[in-house]
Amino acid sequence: MKKYVILTSVLALAACGGGHHHDGGAIVAPERMTVNNMTGMGTSVTNKSKVIADVEDKLGDLNALADQVSPQMARAATTAQSQTRAGGMTMDQKYELALKLIAQAKETLRNLNQVTIDDNNLNDVIHALILAGQNIADKTVDGVKDIVSNIKPDDAMTDIDKIVDAATQKIDDVNFAIIAIEDEGTIGSGTLKIQTDGQNIRAVTMEYEDDDAKFQMTPAADGQSFTTVVTGGDYDETFHSEIFMLGKNHGLKYADFGYVENTQIDEGATEVSREYLTGGYDVMKIEPEVDAKMEFSGTAVATVWNSPEEAYLNVRDDKATLTFDNGNETMDMHFDNWYNVTMTNNSIKFDGTVADERFVLDTAENPDNNKVILNTNYYGDGSISEATAHFGYVEGAYTDDDDTLKGFTGAFGGKIK
Repeated sequence: MKKYVILTSVLALAACGGGHHHDGGAIVAPERMTVNNMTGMGTSVTNKSKVIADVEDKLGDLNALADQVSPQMARAATTAQSQTRAGGMTMDQKYELALKLIAQAKETLRNLNQVTIDDNNLNDVIHALILAGQNIADKTVDGVKDIVSNIKPDDAMTDIDKIVDAATQKIDDVNFAIIAIEDEGTIGSGTLKIQTDGQNIRAVTMEYEDDDAKFQMTPAADGQSFTTVVTGGDYDETFHSEIFMLGKNHGLKYADFGYVENTQIDEGATEVSREYLTGGYDVMKIEPEVDAKMEFSGTAVATVWNSPEEAYLNVRDDKATLTFDNGNETMDMHFDNWYNVTMTNNSIKFDGTVADERFVLDTAENPDNNKVILNTNYYGDGSISEATAHFGYVEGAYTDDDDTLKGFTGAFGGKIK
């Protein structure tokens, strides 16, 4: 299926009030394009709550384990012990203690063949074996010796590393979702992935479902943009691209949102396409409780398009909100130069007047709720703190004989109030 690509001339972009302005998330890299210049997500993340929960599931409440850290590992244990006496540690202190217990367990296993197991080190060995996934039914010295005789310390240390590894994800492994419009007026999707060598961005790829085209983006010499080569299917094109991630503006750490802007010169005419994206670390994704009540404040960016007239309008609301209330999600967006929009995942309402008739939706007064899209995701460490959303609405369709496609598509990101 052919993807409908949003195209607009540079002059049209400049004339659009509420278009892309004060984009603080634009890439700025004087020499090399780095991850931290593009997004506030960093190069990787570890879900501290997941690590804590895993260690506590194996060893018990960390508040009761502060005195189990050996003197060699215990520079912060004194703080942990005092916090325990005061009524409990913070999450960061629990996480630090969990890492110390993990390090101590690995050190115990590393020296296992060089020490004699006795009452003095029995508890440390038991903790190490439990963290490695061993079931300790007989916790006597002889019982533990039998288990030790049948394990390989290196394999056991690898099993312990999985506690943190399972809660950790790199930016390279994040799939940013892209929204796309199909010819028949339905909304499809694609994926954007960032490839790094650690801190620096080596490439970005974009692919769409049901489409053979692949967008391969490599950093340009200016360190701020990309040279994009499109191959596959009937495509063989090269153009200039920029990525605008906007999550930094709202302090997002686990997810991001924004758009890719592709600039192409065809027979002297400059055309720009926008691909809206959202995504985040899967290890930080949280499914809200059905009875939860939350409100998120952030930015919504979108493009309104009228395909028959090849007219396009970029809109933005820096005070957009997303509300979750007992399982019901509602987005409110107030665009200065377009409608005020209130939408759920199965309804939409357009309020206000639109000065430019090209961007008046034919179905604004009686929208087709089957053409609404609102896909949300929530992120946090232990509790939800961030949200992103893809949204859109389509009316009409495109065929070889007729083109009646109109609508808008965009992305939202925000922090919990």
